[in-house]
Amino acid sequence: MNTYVKLPKQQLYWILITCAVLIFFPSIEAFMRVKDYDLFLAWVNEVGGSPEDLFDTYITIQLNIYFISILLPMVYGIYSYFAYTKIRINQLFVFMWGVLIIVGFAYTIVNTSIESIFFFGYIFGYALLFMTNLSLAQVIQESKSV
Repeated sequence: MNTYVKLPKQQLYWILITCAVLIFFPSIEAFMRVKDYDLFLAWVNEVGGSPEDLFDTYITIQLNIYFISILLPMVYGIYSYFAYTKIRINQLFVFMWGVLIIVGFAYTIVNTSIESIFFFGYIFGYALLFMTNLSLAQVIQESKSV
């Protein structure tokens, strides 16, 4: 009747691969935003000011957006690894990370333009991460019945 179970290796791999993809996409997108001079000039025209004064601000804003986008997949991947090696999981793990994945998905949808080439990759990645998280609930239910 123990509700704490070891994280299965297959789910761990799916979580880590999906988290790696969800970190890779914002990395490439941040690189593209920072290196594209036309995007910088469009931002300067929107904000107003001289490009020389606003370059550091633009870079800082882009790095903050990048860090916020990778924070959830990074923490989930690290926590899942430690859940596999050191601790066990239960329904609270599944519920808590399910809510956080939904919030991360909503944040990504709101902040990513549909014109971005990575938009559908984000949707697919978060959907896969959520389904993998739900499969953990099934593993926990099966271990309860045994």
